[in-house]
Amino acid sequence: MNWKKAIPFVTSLMLVLLFTYTALDKLANLSIFEYGLKAQVFHSAMIPALKWGIPLAELLIVILLLVPSLNRAGIVAGTLLMLGFTVYILLVLSTVFSKVPCACAGVFRTITWHQQLVLNLIVLIPGMLSTAFIWRGMRARTV
Repeated sequence: MNWKKAIPFVTSLMLVLLFTYTALDKLANLSIFEYGLKAQVFHSAMIPALKWGIPLAELLIVILLLVPSLNRAGIVAGTLLMLGFTVYILLVLSTVFSKVPCACAGVFRTITWHQQLVLNLIVLIPGMLSTAFIWRGMRARTV
């Protein structure tokens, strides 16, 4: 297996493991997840949508990743979701918000924002490489 196939495979595996764990943990501990969301900078009207939307989006991405014909869409969707999470963490660490919210909304409730950023980057970087390979492959087929 060459590295242009290995990186998307590893990305898929990481996203399936991470999103399956995080989505199931959020759904199993919905009240804790909701409490954590309320401790963030989100408007209270957004909490119900985030409470259900985030874990359901993660599970949808897992399904996409597990269906071979939809795997590439899952990689792109998972990478975009990780990018969104990572941008949020960067905004928190950059003190863009008037207060630094607790890191309690994440599944890894015991790690710091800096540790969460490192974890996200470990998943995001291969995801971005995989997305670039997918995009290049699609462009090559249309030319």
